[in-house]
Amino acid sequence: MDENMPLISLLQPNKNIAKQRIACGIASKAFSGPCGSPTQSISRTTDSFTVNRKRVRVILSDDEGENEDCCSERMVRKCPAEVVATSDELTRKYASSPVHEVQEVSPVASRCTVGACSGADLENSKCSYKSGSSKLGLQDPKDFRVCEAVVNSNAHGNVNNVYVGSCNLFQNAISTAEVDACCDESCQHIIFKIDQEMVHMDLDLCTVHGKLDMEQIKVELACLYYLQLSKENRSRGLVPVIQHLNYGGRILESVETLCNLRGDAPGKGCIEVSIGVMVPKHVMKLYIDCCEELSEPPNLEVVRKLYNLEVSEDEIVVSDCKLRDVSVAPLLNALQLHKTLAVLDLSHNLLGNGTVEKLKQVFISSGQSYGGLVLNLHCNRLGPAALFQICECPVLYARLEVLNISGNCLTDACASYLSTILRTCKALYSLDIENCSITSRTIQKVADSLDSESVLTHLCIGHNHPLSGNALIKLFLKLATLNRFQELSLNGIKLSKPVVDNLCQLAKDCCLSGLLLGNTNIGTEGAIQLIKPLSKDTQELVRLDLSFCGLTCDYIVRLRDEASLVSGIVELNLGGNPIMKEGGGELASFLSSPQCCLRVLVVCKCELGLDGVIHLLQALADNCSLEELNLAENISSNEIQALRESLGLVEETSTSSQKGINQTNSFLKSPAPEGVKAFPQETCALNTNEGQLEVADSEDDLDGVEATLSGLDDINICTSQKRTPLSDCKYMQDLTTSIKMAGNLKLLDLSRNGLSVEIRESLFLAWSSGVRADVAQRHIDENTIHFSAQGYKCCGIKPCCRKI
Repeated sequence: MDENMPLISLLQPNKNIAKQRIACGIASKAFSGPCGSPTQSISRTTDSFTVNRKRVRVILSDDEGENEDCCSERMVRKCPAEVVATSDELTRKYASSPVHEVQEVSPVASRCTVGACSGADLENSKCSYKSGSSKLGLQDPKDFRVCEAVVNSNAHGNVNNVYVGSCNLFQNAISTAEVDACCDESCQHIIFKIDQEMVHMDLDLCTVHGKLDMEQIKVELACLYYLQLSKENRSRGLVPVIQHLNYGGRILESVETLCNLRGDAPGKGCIEVSIGVMVPKHVMKLYIDCCEELSEPPNLEVVRKLYNLEVSEDEIVVSDCKLRDVSVAPLLNALQLHKTLAVLDLSHNLLGNGTVEKLKQVFISSGQSYGGLVLNLHCNRLGPAALFQICECPVLYARLEVLNISGNCLTDACASYLSTILRTCKALYSLDIENCSITSRTIQKVADSLDSESVLTHLCIGHNHPLSGNALIKLFLKLATLNRFQELSLNGIKLSKPVVDNLCQLAKDCCLSGLLLGNTNIGTEGAIQLIKPLSKDTQELVRLDLSFCGLTCDYIVRLRDEASLVSGIVELNLGGNPIMKEGGGELASFLSSPQCCLRVLVVCKCELGLDGVIHLLQALADNCSLEELNLAENISSNEIQALRESLGLVEETSTSSQKGINQTNSFLKSPAPEGVKAFPQETCALNTNEGQLEVADSEDDLDGVEATLSGLDDINICTSQKRTPLSDCKYMQDLTTSIKMAGNLKLLDLSRNGLSVEIRESLFLAWSSGVRADVAQRHIDENTIHFSAQGYKCCGIKPCCRKI
């Protein structure tokens, strides 16, 4: 055989099907990850595996003119980014070969996009090859896609079609183009029919924690349906609430069914979508209209947030939408037309001072001279001049009640503006200026602006430095004169002994409902000193944060003995304190007390150990109040190793032969004996060493591979026979039983405790039994282990947005 023969000539339809199937596993690793130039090269590997003595040298060619029909069987794979490399030698050697054009492809114009395939879908994921029309699209470094740009406006008459790819929807324009239904086998989207509108959607867009979410699918469909309506049909401002998804006369109730449809018949047929009711979303309609007027593409994240059915039309929450001063203009115009506004949350965006200047015009033009206003601008790119716009807006003097500007670089230049806001905004009761790069100078200005007539109840000044003890003491004295002050956050500020003494006096003079002292290093002595003033009969302390303060078991003992304090605290954060196993026992006694009314308890990184974790969980059998418990990072690696050894989960073979092996997937991932090289996933007798491909060309070679794999399978069976059943381990019995008995618990965090896959599954089985049988949920990803009940959000909340 000619050694320069193109690889494409070897792809015969029937003769070498088995060889093609084996070869494709390694071939996928030849594709490069991020594409910087049109010329792609093949990675060179040094740890290749070869079984057969017979080798054939073949050369990859990108010739578009040879054997086009054979190319229809080419597989599209998701390539691991870590094994991707470039070969300058091959690039120079085959520089004259034709190469496909690589470019970004718009999700609206693409007729079909191949999403990243899971292992189960790879055998069914095929990609057609058409000479001269196909283009390689690498929109994501880990995705390999084949996209064909087709727009046919006469294909379906009056029926509109919108295709949604795997990147931001409607990123470039509002599309009302009619797109042909895709007949390509590689297409991974699903077609939905709502009334007379056809929506092609990639389900990868609707994932929560890496898993498909049915409610998210319904939200996406409702937004897409509304976006493609004509302006006349949108004029009423009514958006649909998706009720059911129907296919073949059956109601689809699980995401697994949708996954099967995508795998079995992608792009074929359609799912009927039934609309329950139409609800008014006036601001959403105004936003899309303003986008058209300004020729700005609508931000789909904003559209989703405006569609949120859980908030009223006067509550605008559009946080974390990557909005800038230019892209936020349509939203501000919509708010100006809407006029009424009670809550405006623009946090976690990229907004500057120009946006606040426009907001001033929105508030002035609204004509609202009374009614509370919550303004949340934290974590943007605001400067001190942004506060000047607030000072110059007379409407806010009577309306502004909550102002959150934390996480912006305001510096001490904002001191006079803050002083003016505190004096002129008579309704302001909550001010958050955490992490604003301010120092003692600004804190003194804030203290000077407070008087007995102030209605301030909440003040957050944490994570600012340097703050002197004198400035803090002066602030405490002023706060003690306020009649309504309730909550103080000093997180991240190092407190000296005189400051702690004055803080205790403030706790005596005020009726505090919240005291947040995380990472203040007050120590066990300072925390015990605070117990008495916080335990007075008139005190109503609800939230207490003493995380990373260096507390020991002694503080837990004193806290448990204060009945009045125990009966009032609802949220307690003791994370990051070395209270050890003894402290875990005292906390268990604390939770067993009839007076305990804790709803949230955080004890992560407290060195409780496995015994301490079990004692805490066992105490919840008699607790009827605790709903959220964080036990992350409490079990040491030595304890986990001992537990694994007792269960027989420790591998007994050479570690050098087990590199990259995972026993839970298949026999290909079983431990290999010494002298046998580990196979890569999708095992293949193909060698890519020195830039050349070597493929086994006889059935004997394949038999050798199967025999070797059979031996590995036998080894795995022998290993599994030595394992101890989880149900026979006392620790596992105690863990599973205590989780079952904690029936009132709605959220449990066991992350970063080194628990194996089998232990995780066993614990979730216990979690999903009993009263949580129908509502149990889990989020497990690498080191993350979250067990929750339906309606409880386990994660996704940014640290600065958490209450405790």
